[in-house]
Amino acid sequence: MAWPDEPPMGHFHIPASADPMAPGGAVLTWASVDGVATVRLDGGLARAVVPQPAPVTTRWTASPHAAVAAEQWLGAPVMVMPVEQRLLQAGRSLWNLRQFDLARKTRGARAARDWLRQAMSPAWRPVRIGLAALAVAQIVGLNLWAFHQKNEVQSRRNAIQALVKQSYPRVPDADIQRDASAVMLRETQALRTHAGKPADSDLEPMLQAAAAAWPNERPPVENLRYEPGKLTFAGSGWTDAQIEQFRGVLQPAGFQVNASEGRIVVTRVRPAA
Repeated sequence: MAWPDEPPMGHFHIPASADPMAPGGAVLTWASVDGVATVRLDGGLARAVVPQPAPVTTRWTASPHAAVAAEQWLGAPVMVMPVEQRLLQAGRSLWNLRQFDLARKTRGARAARDWLRQAMSPAWRPVRIGLAALAVAQIVGLNLWAFHQKNEVQSRRNAIQALVKQSYPRVPDADIQRDASAVMLRETQALRTHAGKPADSDLEPMLQAAAAAWPNERPPVENLRYEPGKLTFAGSGWTDAQIEQFRGVLQPAGFQVNASEGRIVVTRVRPAA
């Protein structure tokens, strides 16, 4: 309840272990910038601790039971301060002895509570209203943008379906609505087959592409295997440079080349530009 301070402070009180009614039981707690000391009044030590004369700015107080002894020792009236009032005054001090190992570990939570208490104060009411308005504006804006994007996607889907229906009027509407892109690919492939024109993933176009990219120093292939969109042949004896050259020519044309376990696999991954 006392700490080094300026101006100095002297408080007369009765120790908790002493009898309040017994004479000579009062003590003096002297606090100045040099430190804090508690001494008895019935000796000469108290006079030695307190400067003579005491500074005129000294704040003199006393507990109710020690007020008479204080005025006799001091020769002047003192302000009576009950222990409850003194504790309240000490609680307002800037001194904090709970440091290092004694400090509380919930300093962050306490700071968060203090900030929240400050944020909920009347002075911060305009800030709270502004943040709430900003959040509402963000939510409304995101919903409007999502609605706009949804309409854009639906408009493009309707345009694709209308194009497929116009190009292939005999296809049921249910198939077009389910997957217009698949219907267009299927019907285009059917028309190509009916006209006798090979597709990009058929054997002839893939053989032509492989022949165009074939390294000059490699002999003709002896055997190969074809699956729709995939061509496989033996790759024993191919160097890394030859494989990279072969891949570099076919990749821009929409083919993927993989070499592993003595085989080279050419796969159509996208239609030719």
